[in-house]
This record gives sequence, C-alpha cells and structure tokens, in this order.
Amino acid sequence: MRIWKDLFSTEILVDQCPMLIGIMQTLDIEKCESLKSRYQFRLLLENNKLIRTQEKVNLERLLNELIIFKEQSDENEQNLVKFFF
Repeated sequence: MRIWKDLFSTEILVDQCPMLIGIMQTLDIEKCESLKSRYQFRLLLENNKLIRTQEKVNLERLLNELIIFKEQSDENEQNLVKFFF
C-alpha cells in the first residue's frame, strides 16, 4: 500500500476489490529543462464489472478490454518516444 500511495497519491478501498488496473507511464513537465517520468493508473475492472462498458465481466470481454488497454499503452509509448526524438 505504501508503494501504491507513493506512485499514485491515492488509496485503494477494500470494498472496490476485486479490481484490475492498468498502469501507463506519463511525463510531467515541470520546467522546460526538467522532465519527470510518472505513472498513472486506469481502473479496468471493479466488483466484476468492466469500467469502460459497465458490463459484467466474462473471459471474452476481459480479453477484449486487455487488448484495448494494450493498444492504448502502445500508442502512449509511441507518443513518449516521439516527444524525446
């Protein structure tokens, strides 16, 4: 919990479980010379419901949600790479 709070500055409530989160790297531009890498989380599943669609989870829907998250993560990484080069 301490590591979670250090990374995301928030707490997880026990009544939100079971849950599935996805974590992506982001940039925090504080000053022009200083770039700080940070992480953000996205809640994908909470209490056996998919967050994006509010559907009750099953294997097919969960797999689809993970594929969508991976595509978004890949796009995010490409944008981060473009930013540096």
